[in-house]
Amino acid sequence: MTRVYLVFYIISLSFINFYGQDCVYDDYHKYIKEAKKYITSKKYDKAKKKFSIAFESVKIPLGKDLDDAMNLSRKTKDQEMTHKLAIWMAKGGIPLTYFQKFRSQNWYSDFDKRFSLYDSIYKSQFNLEYKRRITELIAHDIDFNEKYHDWRSGKLDMSLNEMISEAKYIATEFENLINEYDLPIDKKIGYYYDYKKKQISFLPIEVLIIHIHQRGKFLIKSEQIMLLVCNRILNEQFKDLLPRIKGFSDEESIEAEMTLRYSKFSKKQ
Repeated sequence: MTRVYLVFYIISLSFINFYGQDCVYDDYHKYIKEAKKYITSKKYDKAKKKFSIAFESVKIPLGKDLDDAMNLSRKTKDQEMTHKLAIWMAKGGIPLTYFQKFRSQNWYSDFDKRFSLYDSIYKSQFNLEYKRRITELIAHDIDFNEKYHDWRSGKLDMSLNEMISEAKYIATEFENLINEYDLPIDKKIGYYYDYKKKQISFLPIEVLIIHIHQRGKFLIKSEQIMLLVCNRILNEQFKDLLPRIKGFSDEESIEAEMTLRYSKFSKKQ
């Protein structure tokens, strides 16, 4: 029994060390949470202070939190805070078009002149090739998923081979990206800007991961889920939800899953 407890202790200790080593945002998240509570209670000066402490506590503040702080700075008309946040964002890859709404503020002219410097820092610090490939893969997955549902509803034809091939490509490309570059977190690829919505957002990777799992390939492990949650790429509920997500087949096989789907839904068309 003592030996069992010892093994459990060693495993637990290794897990804690792994999480602590790879996740540097524990205190950061605490400060962000406090800042948002102060915003809710309209104690804006205290919220600004907590945001500042959070951002100074890490090397790479998370993009969506910078955006939340930016909204607060605009609400309180704090140009000094807005300027500082803009520089952080620009160094993380947010395009100049996002900042043009601040052209009337007294800091914008100097910021505009220096933007090429901030952009060069972004390009030297982050992996733009990874960002391009993961963004294109997410778009490809969305397109394939729409085609799949159009096939299910009888709006277009799709062969089983095409279905398997597309599902395999998406899973394999995602696996290759993770193996080559590690997980797509802010400190790897910089901040995600949604050009359609014209806003800073989280990298929309949740649906991609869910689709890959549902199609019969379980790529993301528990420790990777925790790291993605820590970096706010995944919602905290995914710690429990994602390991339970699966498709129709009991096999971990894209061929088996897509073949079962093809047999199940082609009869209903």
